[in-house]
Amino acid sequence: MAELTKLEPLRREGFDRYKDAAESQQEKKPVDGPFAPLVDGTTVVPALTARDISLYDVLKLVCEVTGTKLRITDGTFKIEPLDDPGMESREDEKSGETEAANQAVVNKLRSIILPEVDIRPPATLADAVAFFLQASRDYDDPEIPLSQRGVSIVLKQDGAEPKADAPPPPPKPLPPPVPHVNPFVQTAAQPLSTFAIGTDTASYALTRQSLANGTLPDPAVVRVEEFVNALDYKDSAPERATFRIIAEGAPSPFGRDTRLVRLAIKGRRLGREEQRPANLVFLVDASGSMAQPDRMGAVQLALEQLLQGLRPEDRLQIVTFNETARLVQPQASAADADAIMANFRRVQATGPTSLERGMVMAYQQAVATFQPGAENRVILITDGIANLGSGEAGEILARIDDCRRQGIRLSVFGVGRGTYNDALLQQLANKGDGTYRFLDSPDAITAAFVNDLSATLYTIASDAKVQVEWFPAAVPEYRQLGYEARALTAEQFRDDTVVAGQIGSGQTASALYEISLADTRDLPPNAELGIVRIRFRPSAGGPVEEISRPILRSDLAGSFTAARPEFQLAAIAAGFAERLRRSPYAPPQGYADLADLARPAAGQLHLDTRFAELVNLLDSAAAITR
Repeated sequence: MAELTKLEPLRREGFDRYKDAAESQQEKKPVDGPFAPLVDGTTVVPALTARDISLYDVLKLVCEVTGTKLRITDGTFKIEPLDDPGMESREDEKSGETEAANQAVVNKLRSIILPEVDIRPPATLADAVAFFLQASRDYDDPEIPLSQRGVSIVLKQDGAEPKADAPPPPPKPLPPPVPHVNPFVQTAAQPLSTFAIGTDTASYALTRQSLANGTLPDPAVVRVEEFVNALDYKDSAPERATFRIIAEGAPSPFGRDTRLVRLAIKGRRLGREEQRPANLVFLVDASGSMAQPDRMGAVQLALEQLLQGLRPEDRLQIVTFNETARLVQPQASAADADAIMANFRRVQATGPTSLERGMVMAYQQAVATFQPGAENRVILITDGIANLGSGEAGEILARIDDCRRQGIRLSVFGVGRGTYNDALLQQLANKGDGTYRFLDSPDAITAAFVNDLSATLYTIASDAKVQVEWFPAAVPEYRQLGYEARALTAEQFRDDTVVAGQIGSGQTASALYEISLADTRDLPPNAELGIVRIRFRPSAGGPVEEISRPILRSDLAGSFTAARPEFQLAAIAAGFAERLRRSPYAPPQGYADLADLARPAAGQLHLDTRFAELVNLLDSAAAITR
């Protein structure tokens, strides 16, 4: 195993720059070829970015330049010499020739990317590969060792004939590209930012699970808005109105001359007399992969706690699915909790997973027992191992959408550890105008089915959309942190046929923006930076409503530490997510520095364990990448 030298890249708007190369080439003409640098003002920026080339392509290019071959065996990439019958007879010359060849290789690779780049001599073939890896979308974070990315590089330079390998298994899939990240936009060109609101938190729980297992999460499952929405900011709820709009902000703590702004909507908490009867279909994955305490045991605990919180007028039925779907509990009053639990305990987890059959039966039951004026909802609990073909997925999503229009919503809960189809479950919840959460501990189950039961079951608004209009004179540019998958066009904001998000009783949904601010000397405290508009359909009936609130200069604190500690932790949670998903706008601070930044604010809020947990997760990420 060769030790790969790491080269620390400097980032600028998503490009990997190397300071020495840029300074030495300010007056030079860029080289030709696919990896030629781009001239950006007075600096030279490599054209090769972290999204342009995969690790496989990197190593194939190395082999092409060096006259070697690439072998993939059991997830290990091996760069080996081409067969050379005369190699064995030149054993004495091998050492010197290898050193000379290495230097020639480095010079060649270096000239392809940037001439005159110093690769920290003595340079070797391993250094050259490391240099390429820094530009690979599969290894663009110097804090993540290759050993923790599931990738192993073996460099054989001794000319020995490689041993015959057993038939290799299929190569392990490479990590996915870095997910799409919202860029900065010029306000004058695009003043409106529109999106469907959401209160999902599954991404945060999946990250917590990965860190507990000693690994960083897959960047594709890290969603900034779900990290932010996993925390409670103690926003006060309105007494009569459906929503209250909150705006607060402060200078960014991440070393940029920008401000972070949190915009949120807080829903009214329904009184018990206002809560509609619940009419639920509990849809449970009973396939063989669920036969573990952290899966079927979690489902049983969730059902027990749900039944304890329901009222006699609430009704529930249970559908299970594995290879087939079964109605194991016909619709019954929640008052029959003992009989319902007895029927559920007879369920055996076995066989393959047919999510399609389960969804079809659950919605058939929901339609057949639909109760006007009630909260009609399907609650899906699964370990998320199910996969669907494109035809099946399209049919299920169409059925979910049709039933949503009839007033049947979908809540999705994930359980268990290991392989997990996060994207599928997120898509199901979004289409069903519902929420997506992950039950990775008894505390998480209690939060969902006891503490937040009203928010879980009782919707106060559906198709909730947000449109933020920034004023160019005050805010020259901005970017939204997260909500990439929920982005809407400006025209869709007032298109009431567009599916958007739901908000439960007493729930808060937050979104963060990073903005540049015009000269504050020209902005009095009452200056308007923009305006927030919320459009939603009240669950109690009636026409679609729209409310708004200006964003004022006075909403922003003078310094980061002067802001509320809850806001400080919202900003750090977002920065944590940006770093985990390897965003080009991630904070320059490492995980340990972010943890230190969070500690004082978390200490002020020591009664809320969620803030202490955030600090612990940052410490765990720091330990993994140390």
